[in-house]
Amino acid sequence: MTYVSLKKDISTQMRNSKSCCPVGYAALLRTRDAEGLARVCIKYWADLNRSLWPQFQSLLRKHYFEVRDTFHAYGIFYNESSDSGYCVVDDDAAPQLSFHRKAVVVAHGSASVLLRDNVSATLFDQARAIARDTSRVTAFGYSSVTAYDSTRIRAHDNAHVESNGTTTIFSADRATLSVTHAYRIDSPPSHPSP
Repeated sequence: MTYVSLKKDISTQMRNSKSCCPVGYAALLRTRDAEGLARVCIKYWADLNRSLWPQFQSLLRKHYFEVRDTFHAYGIFYNESSDSGYCVVDDDAAPQLSFHRKAVVVAHGSASVLLRDNVSATLFDQARAIARDTSRVTAFGYSSVTAYDSTRIRAHDNAHVESNGTTTIFSADRATLSVTHAYRIDSPPSHPSP
């Protein structure tokens, strides 16, 4: 498949999305090759993984292997382990992928990830993570984190956190905490100050 047909598929998906970022969509239309697409993906990484996830996932499933080498050159990985770069993981991934050093990981669906060193991760849906060392995790939906060592966790929605180390936890909303040892647990006041 040529980049022209890939771009047409991407622009159709994004144009039909009600939550499409107009600036990102315009940037996408200006791309001329897979390198430009990779740069747009990095620039709008948060939007692609949050408000545009169903469309982004569909495109990754259909076209990733066509642009894989280019995406790897730009540090973008789909359902693959990496020590650095932008990594997105979903239900199609291996049973548990490991990430080390400085990877930026986004896990969707029921994906399971192991985080070591200084990895930064965001979990959605029912994704699960085991976080060690100085990893940082933000958990949304019904995701769950088992934290060890000096990890830092931000739990939102109905996320579940189990801590067995000197973890710093920020808990908001209805997050469930099961803490054996924690360095600090913060939560917002129940009634905001005027």
